[in-house]
Amino acid sequence: MIDIVGWIAVILAIIMFFTFVDQIRLNLNGQPGSWVVPIGMILNCSAWCTYAMLLPIRDWYIFSPNFLGIIISIVNVVTVFWGRENTSLCKKISF
Repeated sequence: MIDIVGWIAVILAIIMFFTFVDQIRLNLNGQPGSWVVPIGMILNCSAWCTYAMLLPIRDWYIFSPNFLGIIISIVNVVTVFWGRENTSLCKKISF
């Protein structure tokens, strides 16, 4: 039963992190959003990844989606600042 709950939690966490893909698209199209939420997610996901690795038996259910969250949040932060600097170039990109 615990494995089923673990997999459901992993899938829901991945879905949650992929909601940032739309914000990344907007950032690349010259409509940059805030960098505050992705920075918070990087810190939160990093803490969870560290916790998962420090457990006596590593918890991959916690580590995997949070590692993905770190990657997606970093991409989001980069595109926020890149979109602010390159708005004219970003408008040429069509998603």
